[in-house]
Amino acid sequence: ATPEEELTLRSLFRQFQTAVLTYDPNAVHFLSDSSIQYYDNLLKVVKLATFDPKSYNVTKNNIPIGVRTNAEIIKTRLSTEFIAKVTPVELYQTAFQQGWIGHNTFQSASVDNFQAFDNNGKRYITADFYYDGTVKDEFVARIGFTKDTDSWKVDLLPIFMAIEKAIELKVQQGKIKPDVSIDATVQETQKNLDQDNWPPFSSNIYNFIAHFPNTPVHQNDPKLH
Repeated sequence: ATPEEELTLRSLFRQFQTAVLTYDPNAVHFLSDSSIQYYDNLLKVVKLATFDPKSYNVTKNNIPIGVRTNAEIIKTRLSTEFIAKVTPVELYQTAFQQGWIGHNTFQSASVDNFQAFDNNGKRYITADFYYDGTVKDEFVARIGFTKDTDSWKVDLLPIFMAIEKAIELKVQQGKIKPDVSIDATVQETQKNLDQDNWPPFSSNIYNFIAHFPNTPVHQNDPKLH
């Protein structure tokens, strides 16, 4: 990638990261068409599991484990009425606004090592995606950047693919069993719905502690309480 492209994409990533960390629904506008398509496919799996469980049980072993896990989490978090009418964009916005997709990872995320490729005549650039758990997870994910129209967009597909490959490797090594792993992940996310498990947030200026499901957006202003 050229120095100019790297500068542009670092700025784009910071803007996207800020949108995610402030629960901004407009974060979805930074995403590539292929990222939205991924959530369109995910939504189809969710609807199949919700409204036609018999067909879902027949086909679920052909569905990637990460997708199945996300589908089960969405089923437990959202009502059937909402699932029936939600669009892929609205699903992504809901996930960001509620802070249950990407929020913790993006708190420590950074990008480096930009590389350019030709993708069917289009410029496509990837970068290493680092975060707090990179070493623990034993793999470095990549994040993509593509020009869907005239402007650069963030492509999350390389991250999703890296996660799936890491899960598949652990299954092959016998470290996890798919159904057990999915159930455990869903149960863990359910704990976040219990107010007793919400992390504390404290303010030294106003001398209080409160519990929120995720880190709240806040500012210190002597004139504002």
